[in-house]
Amino acid sequence: MGTTKKNFDAKKFVENLREHGSKVRCDDTQDFFRKMELPIFYDEEKFKRYDLYGYRNSLFYHFCIKITVVCSFSRLWKSLVKVRNYHSITSKMCARKGIGQITQFQMTVAQFGFMGYILSRPKIVGIHKVADQDLEGFVHFWRVIGHLLGIEERYQYIGVPIHIIYLTCFRFNICRDSLAETKEICDEFIQEIFRPTVLKWDPVFLNMTEALTEGLWCMMPVLNKNVCLQYVYQMVRNEDVDKPVYSEVVKLNNFEILIYYFVKFMMYSLKFDVIRVFQNYNIHFILYCIEKFPFLAYYKFKKNEFLCFSTIF
Repeated sequence: MGTTKKNFDAKKFVENLREHGSKVRCDDTQDFFRKMELPIFYDEEKFKRYDLYGYRNSLFYHFCIKITVVCSFSRLWKSLVKVRNYHSITSKMCARKGIGQITQFQMTVAQFGFMGYILSRPKIVGIHKVADQDLEGFVHFWRVIGHLLGIEERYQYIGVPIHIIYLTCFRFNICRDSLAETKEICDEFIQEIFRPTVLKWDPVFLNMTEALTEGLWCMMPVLNKNVCLQYVYQMVRNEDVDKPVYSEVVKLNNFEILIYYFVKFMMYSLKFDVIRVFQNYNIHFILYCIEKFPFLAYYKFKKNEFLCFSTIF
């Protein structure tokens, strides 16, 4: 695992990110956003290790990302261009209506959602026995993707005859050269950003969780709002301070308790190769069914609503 620099302070990094990153937009009103190119730190070997990493581990957590990675790089590039454009258009529309815009800080929060828990809470999300080399490739992948989607990094170049030596100011990207530093940042994100937010149990957060679980129920019928909230609590709780189970807001009935422990068991069982292989094929089967035979979505949202929704895609 990469070592942490002596002068690196993850807490200060996150504080600066919240303060300054919330003031910098991530759309084409910024000069750096208009130019999309591979960063100079791009390492093809490390980048491709993520594909192997995804193969060795459960697609239960990565299935959406895995589909993107196995595509050719040109298709991945086109997808990223579309996402950048969607972000930029949305950010500018929101700004014109006076309801905010997409900022660098918000982008790093989204970036954390794809890779942060895997580094900080690997066993909870079903990741076991991963070599540091694979994790370094994983972090590098998301560092590159973050850069291509507009998360800013600044460089100071020093040219020499054969090589280019560069000093990097990690302004916003939470993925760094050092795996240890990246993990420290992710730990700090959980404690300073996600844990306080979850423990507020904001009504908007609860409503969005319900909408998300209802939508994903069509893919995985075991999903349940209260079970998901309880599991999210386990992902962010501080074991030295917080209760093992949060019951004040999230109260599970007997059936939900059964589902909750089933999910925990499933995440634990992914340490075994045969279970991971089965889950990988299971996810592929689920994706095939939801595309070709979405009968649960048809049942859940009824005919007219389903047909209206399906035309979007």
